[in-house]
Amino acid sequence: MVYVPSFMNYLDEYNKQKRNIHTVDDWVKFRNEWFDESQWPLKTPFQLTEESLRKRGPKKIAGRLWVYTTYMYDISPEARYEFFSALYNIGHPLLFNYSGPKTAENGWNQNCPYCEISTNEIGDDTCPVCTRKLLYSRVMD
Repeated sequence: MVYVPSFMNYLDEYNKQKRNIHTVDDWVKFRNEWFDESQWPLKTPFQLTEESLRKRGPKKIAGRLWVYTTYMYDISPEARYEFFSALYNIGHPLLFNYSGPKTAENGWNQNCPYCEISTNEIGDDTCPVCTRKLLYSRVMD
């Protein structure tokens, strides 16, 4: 059974607080309150091996080349997507000084933590598998 972090049980309050993040201090407080990663189970070596065998790639999806990603925490896909969405869309812009366009040449990729896929062929912002909004992340982060 996949673990669902507690923040997923309080999405109304979580989203309310998320909308009020404007500074690094706000982000740190929010992350400490909502993302207690020490409570999240790690994937076992067996799970990681199974994923590695199943996630062979790269794979062409909707005209772009995608690779599979693996995350260390064994949490629900919904929670994984929400966690990385907050991290990439709120936390990283506050913590890191990005400049220039979001291109592969500048170290950017698009990924869907829900589907565990990623591409450096920047294009449509919609995941071709689940239709969630793709997240931009920097390869260097």
